[in-house]
Amino acid sequence: MPLPPRTDMERFNENMDVYTRPLHHIVPMFINLTSLHIVGDWVSTNFLSCVAQVRNLLTLDVRDSFIASNLQPWVPLSDLPLRELTVLRCRVKPFGAENQAAVHLCNAFLSRSPNLISLEIDSFLAWAAGNVLSNLRPPASIASFSCSGVTPQDPHNTLLGHTLLALPAVTALKLSRAPRDFSTRIPADALRNLTNVTGQMKSLILFLGARRPLQYLTITDLPFTSVGGVAWESQLIHFFEVLHRQSIILKGVAFNISHWSQEVLLCISQLWQGIQELKIQCTDGPGVDQSFQISFGPHYLPRLSKLEVLHIYSTSSLYSHGTHRISKKGVKNVVQYPLRLTNEEREDIAEAPVHYRRWEKICPSLREVAFDREVWWRRATTEPGGWSFVRDVIPALVQESN
Repeated sequence: MPLPPRTDMERFNENMDVYTRPLHHIVPMFINLTSLHIVGDWVSTNFLSCVAQVRNLLTLDVRDSFIASNLQPWVPLSDLPLRELTVLRCRVKPFGAENQAAVHLCNAFLSRSPNLISLEIDSFLAWAAGNVLSNLRPPASIASFSCSGVTPQDPHNTLLGHTLLALPAVTALKLSRAPRDFSTRIPADALRNLTNVTGQMKSLILFLGARRPLQYLTITDLPFTSVGGVAWESQLIHFFEVLHRQSIILKGVAFNISHWSQEVLLCISQLWQGIQELKIQCTDGPGVDQSFQISFGPHYLPRLSKLEVLHIYSTSSLYSHGTHRISKKGVKNVVQYPLRLTNEEREDIAEAPVHYRRWEKICPSLREVAFDREVWWRRATTEPGGWSFVRDVIPALVQESN
């Protein structure tokens, strides 16, 4: 009697060793691979040698993965084409093992990647990366550097200063935390090309002065009331005034706030009339209402004559629940709106392009508006009108509590 056909589960069990092998074991099969993202995987001992066989790799992103403590070292004999490297939230397994894995990763991907322009790491690689970058000759050409930073108790906080000094090409920096005296460890001639900084307010203040050409700031603090009882809105206004006194001419700013604030918006429009990007994430309640959309144009746009991008939205979206389809003449896309909105509210939202066409007469540079995290409008052409609906999730601002 012939044997019954095998079930899919039996085939899966028979080949279990194939299914449970780490993803990077099959990477060498794809010789033309240019981008590799590994999330939640097991990085085994021969990871470096596997990746080394992909000679066209431009982007390597490893996140939330366990890395073998006995990771085998590998140093390329020739330069790599790698341009973007991200290693975040990775840990060595078994826990407590001597961490040579981070050293091997940095020696492999930092020492011979002259075209690397973006590096995003956390404390797992910070020490090893700092040592490699500080000794590279010529200096690395990294333009975007993101690091979790250091605390006053961190024995490697001096090394971070040396690392930043060794990155003269950096224009964008994200530093989650830094001790208050960190500015004294950054030589005045470091980061002379820095234009874009992301971090907590107390970290951002460290990079003022020294004639750095700062233009874009992202403040990652969550709204809080200071120990002295100063409201978050007042803290923001004070911070912006400090920037202005330092002759910082901002082209873009992004920050969190509980509810949109007329006082904060007025402060920005008075200090930087040439600002081009304004992104405000409201952490409590809705972002703005219809009355704001009616009043914003005549009240604020005459002061913000070069504004191109305006986002003021809540962390939660009105569009996350049941939907109802609405189309309106003059709107290029069919829009889905939540059932819980009233007919009047649906009609007001559908009228959004009418407001924007009025706004562009006051501010011809305006090209993107968002008052909801999942919905925004873009003007695709420089011709009058032409606003089209976009349904997608705007990446939330990084949120960090103080």
